Amino acid sequence: MPVNASKRQSALNSADHLHSETSPITPAKRPHPNTSLVSEEDAIVRFRPQNMHLVSVLSCDASAKRIALHTRLNDSPDKDAIVIFEKSAFPREPHELIRDGVIYARPEAEHEKKANGEHIIESAEEKSKWTAKLLLSNDVYYRLYVTHGLDLVSGVDMTVIYPAEKHHFKKYLPSGCRLYEETPAIYRSIIVPFLSQKPRDLSWVENILSGEAETDRVIFSDGDPEQGFTLVLDYRWSGRQLNDLHCLGIIRRSDVTCLRDLRASHIPLLKRMLHESRTVLSDKYTLTSEAGQYKQRLDRDQILAFFHYPPTFYHLHMHFIHINCGENHSTRAGRAHVAEEVIRNLEIDSEYYSKRVITVVLHESGPMFEAVHGTAGSKTDVAD
Repeated sequence: MPVNASKRQSALNSADHLHSETSPITPAKRPHPNTSLVSEEDAIVRFRPQNMHLVSVLSCDASAKRIALHTRLNDSPDKDAIVIFEKSAFPREPHELIRDGVIYARPEAEHEKKANGEHIIESAEEKSKWTAKLLLSNDVYYRLYVTHGLDLVSGVDMTVIYPAEKHHFKKYLPSGCRLYEETPAIYRSIIVPFLSQKPRDLSWVENILSGEAETDRVIFSDGDPEQGFTLVLDYRWSGRQLNDLHCLGIIRRSDVTCLRDLRASHIPLLKRMLHESRTVLSDKYTLTSEAGQYKQRLDRDQILAFFHYPPTFYHLHMHFIHINCGENHSTRAGRAHVAEEVIRNLEIDSEYYSKRVITVVLHESGPMFEAVHGTAGSKTDVAD
């Protein structure tokens, strides 16, 4: 539904006297369920399919090979869970393809590795027996359906949100998108009050910054309260395929929430995040053999850094992905702002992002769209 015109105009007029540095007032933390961080073993047992029952299919993306399910655990049927399954991508590096049994090295190369004492995967226990069914044979074309033999590359990434609350579901429901011109006045009069009224859902961010969670996925961390940040693997990246690299640089300070809050005074922090993160990532993921040859290489100019606006969560963070990641919705127009361009804009005008009109893409089922357009809430059958 469209926003009531008179109310909206009144809100915009009353916002004109507000200072351009208006940023969301820190809202109270949302009531957080008493769920202590579980061990790897407990999580594997608790979230196996036998312990869940299906409520509904939230969405299914055939092109991305991803499905999102609304489930409930058998031992706590009053609490909702969201389970996302996504088929893993194939490795791209030759040594990874050979390692995972997708293809074999030349026989002479195998002998050389054995002579050098390198481990070769070859036993039945390590490699599954090859089983396939021929689907098509026509001229030079053959199509087979492989059922066994590629076990090391047939994994499925599983993400669980538990207990899931109503606002979690909106992200995974089918939704159209709309272009939206966000003026500074609309940001101050509609977006800031909306964000200030919503309880914060940043417990997971605080857990990372405090070292209480995902410590094995943190690549770099500086605890300085003004200039410090933590670089962590994004939850969507398994850490296996280099071209799928996706990391987040999360700043320590909590008073900068998004692009709108950035000023020229933040440039040193942004430049440091950019330089340190690219250096750390390049050093970590560039691998050489004993002979000095590259087994895997990640150069600084292969790492794309950007901000999202609007962001997924309002605590300033910078995204880092591989430039050769292929089609990626994270970098599409209307959402991604390249980090170097952000810095240059702030060098030209400290108030650049507080004064400009920003064109954004909003999902129709998202809370921000509701705030701007007054749409109805989701009808997902979520347990109360």
